[in-house]
Amino acid sequence: MLAHIDSEEETLTACRATADACPPAARRLLGIVELGRQRVGRARLGEINRAVNLAIRAASDRSQYGVDDFWSTPLATLEKGAGDCEDYAILKYLALREAGISPEDLRLVVVSHPRRGTLHAVLAVNLENDWLLLDNLTMVLVSSVEAKQYQPLLALDHHGIRTVFAGAPALGFPGTTAGPYPEVLAARSAVLLEGLRNVVSQKRTKFYHGLRRQRVIW
Repeated sequence: MLAHIDSEEETLTACRATADACPPAARRLLGIVELGRQRVGRARLGEINRAVNLAIRAASDRSQYGVDDFWSTPLATLEKGAGDCEDYAILKYLALREAGISPEDLRLVVVSHPRRGTLHAVLAVNLENDWLLLDNLTMVLVSSVEAKQYQPLLALDHHGIRTVFAGAPALGFPGTTAGPYPEVLAARSAVLLEGLRNVVSQKRTKFYHGLRRQRVIW
Protein backbone atom coordinates (compact mmCIF):
# COMPACT_ATOMS: atom_id res chain seq x y z
CA MET A 1 0.00 0.00 0.00
CA LEU A 2 2.83 2.43 0.76
CA ALA A 3 4.22 1.89 -2.73
CA HIS A 4 0.79 2.70 -4.18
CA ILE A 5 0.52 5.82 -2.02
CA ASP A 6 3.96 6.98 -3.18
CA SER A 7 2.82 6.46 -6.78
CA GLU A 8 -0.34 8.46 -6.19
CA GLU A 9 1.68 11.25 -4.62
CA GLU A 10 3.59 11.40 -7.90
CA THR A 11 0.28 11.64 -9.75
CA LEU A 12 -0.75 14.57 -7.56
CA THR A 13 2.58 16.28 -8.17
CA ALA A 14 2.07 15.89 -11.92
CA CYS A 15 -1.45 17.28 -11.57
CA ARG A 16 -0.14 20.42 -9.94
CA ALA A 17 2.20 20.92 -12.86
CA THR A 18 -0.30 20.07 -15.63
CA ALA A 19 -3.88 20.45 -14.48
CA ASP A 20 -5.37 19.62 -17.88
CA ALA A 21 -4.06 16.03 -17.72
CA CYS A 22 -5.19 15.49 -14.12
CA PRO A 23 -7.65 12.61 -13.54
CA PRO A 24 -10.96 13.63 -11.92
CA ALA A 25 -10.24 11.64 -8.73
CA ALA A 26 -6.88 13.39 -8.33
CA ARG A 27 -8.54 16.79 -8.78
CA ARG A 28 -11.04 15.88 -6.05
CA LEU A 29 -8.24 14.86 -3.71
CA LEU A 30 -6.30 18.06 -4.39
CA GLY A 31 -9.47 19.98 -3.56
CA ILE A 32 -9.69 18.21 -0.19
CA VAL A 33 -6.01 18.91 0.45
CA GLU A 34 -6.51 22.59 -0.36
CA LEU A 35 -9.40 22.80 2.10
CA GLY A 36 -7.09 21.42 4.77
CA ARG A 37 -4.23 23.75 3.89
CA GLN A 38 -6.48 26.73 4.55
CA ARG A 39 -6.66 25.65 8.20
CA VAL A 40 -4.06 25.02 10.88
CA GLY A 41 -3.72 22.62 13.79
CA ARG A 42 -6.84 20.78 14.93
CA ALA A 43 -8.99 22.70 12.43
CA ARG A 44 -6.93 21.25 9.56
CA LEU A 45 -7.51 17.71 10.80
CA GLY A 46 -11.21 18.36 11.30
CA GLU A 47 -11.61 19.88 7.84
CA ILE A 48 -10.02 16.89 6.09
CA ASN A 49 -11.87 14.39 8.28
CA ARG A 50 -15.16 16.04 7.37
CA ALA A 51 -14.33 16.43 3.68
CA VAL A 52 -13.36 12.77 3.26
CA ASN A 53 -16.37 11.55 5.26
CA LEU A 54 -18.62 13.49 2.89
CA ALA A 55 -16.71 12.66 -0.30
CA ILE A 56 -17.48 8.93 -0.33
CA ARG A 57 -20.33 6.73 0.81
CA ALA A 58 -19.91 3.72 3.05
CA ALA A 59 -19.90 0.40 1.20
CA SER A 60 -18.54 -3.03 2.10
CA ASP A 61 -15.77 -4.78 0.18
CA ARG A 62 -18.16 -7.67 -0.38
CA SER A 63 -20.65 -5.44 -2.21
CA GLN A 64 -17.97 -3.68 -4.26
CA TYR A 65 -15.38 -6.36 -4.96
CA GLY A 66 -17.01 -9.64 -3.96
CA VAL A 67 -14.40 -10.32 -1.25
CA ASP A 68 -14.27 -9.77 2.51
CA ASP A 69 -11.21 -7.51 2.47
CA PHE A 70 -9.87 -5.26 -0.26
CA TRP A 71 -7.67 -2.28 0.61
CA SER A 72 -8.29 0.33 -2.05
CA THR A 73 -5.87 3.10 -2.97
CA PRO A 74 -7.00 6.68 -2.25
CA LEU A 75 -7.59 7.67 -5.87
CA ALA A 76 -9.43 4.42 -6.61
CA THR A 77 -11.69 5.07 -3.61
CA LEU A 78 -12.49 8.58 -4.84
CA GLU A 79 -13.08 7.30 -8.37
CA LYS A 80 -15.63 4.79 -7.07
CA GLY A 81 -17.09 7.29 -4.61
CA ALA A 82 -17.45 4.53 -2.04
CA GLY A 83 -15.41 2.54 0.44
CA ASP A 84 -15.29 0.92 3.85
CA CYS A 85 -13.62 2.18 7.00
CA GLU A 86 -10.01 1.44 6.05
CA ASP A 87 -10.55 3.14 2.68
CA TYR A 88 -11.65 6.30 4.50
CA ALA A 89 -8.59 6.07 6.76
CA ILE A 90 -6.14 5.52 3.87
CA LEU A 91 -7.62 8.44 1.95
CA LYS A 92 -7.27 10.69 5.01
CA TYR A 93 -3.69 9.47 5.44
CA LEU A 94 -2.68 10.64 1.97
CA ALA A 95 -4.68 13.87 2.18
CA LEU A 96 -3.00 14.83 5.45
CA ARG A 97 0.45 13.97 4.11
CA GLU A 98 -0.24 16.21 1.13
CA ALA A 99 -1.50 18.92 3.50
CA GLY A 100 1.84 18.95 5.32
CA ILE A 101 1.41 16.47 8.19
CA SER A 102 4.53 14.39 8.83
CA PRO A 103 4.22 10.62 8.24
CA GLU A 104 5.67 10.21 11.74
CA ASP A 105 2.43 11.69 13.08
CA LEU A 106 0.08 9.39 11.16
CA ARG A 107 -1.06 5.85 12.05
CA LEU A 108 -3.80 3.71 10.54
CA VAL A 109 -5.15 1.72 13.48
CA VAL A 110 -7.33 -1.41 13.42
CA VAL A 111 -9.45 -1.52 16.56
CA SER A 112 -12.03 -3.77 18.13
CA HIS A 113 -15.23 -2.57 19.76
CA PRO A 114 -15.68 -5.27 22.45
CA ARG A 115 -19.19 -4.24 23.50
CA ARG A 116 -20.46 -4.44 19.91
CA GLY A 117 -18.28 -7.37 18.90
CA THR A 118 -16.98 -5.49 15.84
CA LEU A 119 -13.73 -4.52 14.16
CA HIS A 120 -13.09 -1.07 12.71
CA ALA A 121 -10.28 1.07 11.26
CA VAL A 122 -9.47 4.71 12.06
CA LEU A 123 -6.66 7.15 11.36
CA ALA A 124 -4.73 8.38 14.41
CA VAL A 125 -2.96 11.74 14.09
CA ASN A 126 -0.49 13.15 16.59
CA LEU A 127 -1.18 16.80 17.39
CA GLU A 128 0.90 18.33 20.17
CA ASN A 129 1.46 14.91 21.80
CA ASP A 130 -2.23 14.06 21.70
CA TRP A 131 -3.28 11.29 19.32
CA LEU A 132 -6.61 12.24 17.75
CA LEU A 133 -8.81 9.70 15.98
CA LEU A 134 -10.28 10.53 12.58
CA ASP A 135 -13.24 8.18 12.20
CA ASN A 136 -15.63 7.77 9.29
CA LEU A 137 -18.44 7.18 11.81
CA THR A 138 -18.25 10.73 13.21
CA MET A 139 -17.17 14.25 12.29
CA VAL A 140 -15.87 14.77 15.83
CA LEU A 141 -12.15 14.35 16.54
CA VAL A 142 -11.67 12.24 19.67
CA SER A 143 -8.49 11.86 21.71
CA SER A 144 -7.25 8.27 21.89
CA VAL A 145 -7.20 8.64 25.68
CA GLU A 146 -10.96 9.27 25.65
CA ALA A 147 -11.86 6.60 23.05
CA LYS A 148 -12.57 3.97 25.66
CA GLN A 149 -14.97 2.13 23.35
CA TYR A 150 -12.06 1.02 21.15
CA GLN A 151 -9.32 -1.50 21.84
CA PRO A 152 -6.45 -1.10 19.35
CA LEU A 153 -5.14 -4.28 17.74
CA LEU A 154 -2.83 -3.24 14.90
CA ALA A 155 -1.08 -0.07 13.78
CA LEU A 156 0.15 0.68 10.27
CA ASP A 157 2.54 3.50 9.43
CA HIS A 158 5.33 4.20 6.95
CA HIS A 159 7.65 1.95 8.99
CA GLY A 160 5.44 -1.16 8.76
CA ILE A 161 2.75 -3.07 10.69
CA ARG A 162 2.82 -3.45 14.45
CA THR A 163 0.65 -5.16 17.02
CA VAL A 164 -0.76 -3.14 19.90
CA PHE A 165 -1.22 -4.97 23.19
CA ALA A 166 -3.97 -4.37 25.73
CA GLY A 167 -3.04 -2.64 28.96
CA ALA A 168 -0.65 -0.10 27.47
CA PRO A 169 -1.13 3.52 28.59
CA ALA A 170 -3.75 5.57 26.78
CA LEU A 171 -5.39 2.47 25.32
CA GLY A 172 -2.10 1.50 23.72
CA PHE A 173 -2.62 3.73 20.71
CA PRO A 174 0.67 4.13 18.84
CA GLY A 175 2.80 7.01 20.00
CA THR A 176 1.19 7.28 23.43
CA THR A 177 4.16 5.62 25.11
CA ALA A 178 7.82 6.50 24.93
CA GLY A 179 9.08 2.96 24.40
CA PRO A 180 9.14 0.87 21.22
CA TYR A 181 6.21 -1.15 19.95
CA PRO A 182 6.00 -4.63 21.54
CA GLU A 183 6.34 -6.46 18.24
CA VAL A 184 7.18 -5.52 14.67
CA LEU A 185 5.22 -7.88 12.42
CA ALA A 186 5.69 -7.27 8.76
CA ALA A 187 7.19 -5.51 6.23
CA ARG A 188 7.38 -2.77 3.88
CA SER A 189 6.55 -1.75 0.38
CA ALA A 190 4.98 -4.45 -1.82
CA VAL A 191 4.40 -7.04 0.96
CA LEU A 192 2.96 -4.55 3.45
CA LEU A 193 -0.63 -4.76 2.28
CA GLU A 194 -0.72 -8.55 2.08
CA GLY A 195 0.88 -8.84 5.50
CA LEU A 196 -1.74 -6.60 7.07
CA ARG A 197 -4.56 -8.49 5.38
CA ASN A 198 -3.27 -11.79 6.76
CA VAL A 199 -2.77 -10.45 10.28
CA VAL A 200 -6.22 -8.83 10.35
CA SER A 201 -7.74 -12.10 9.16
CA GLN A 202 -5.98 -13.98 11.96
CA LYS A 203 -7.08 -11.43 14.52
CA ARG A 204 -10.66 -11.70 13.32
CA THR A 205 -10.66 -15.46 13.65
CA LYS A 206 -9.34 -15.28 17.19
CA PHE A 207 -11.55 -12.35 18.22
CA TYR A 208 -14.76 -13.93 17.00
CA HIS A 209 -14.07 -17.48 18.13
CA GLY A 210 -17.12 -18.73 20.02
CA LEU A 211 -19.40 -15.96 18.80
CA ARG A 212 -22.50 -17.00 16.92
CA ARG A 213 -22.12 -14.31 14.26
CA GLN A 214 -19.24 -12.23 12.95
CA ARG A 215 -20.02 -8.55 12.67
CA VAL A 216 -17.46 -6.24 11.19
CA ILE A 217 -17.78 -2.49 10.68
CA TRP A 218 -15.62 -1.69 7.66
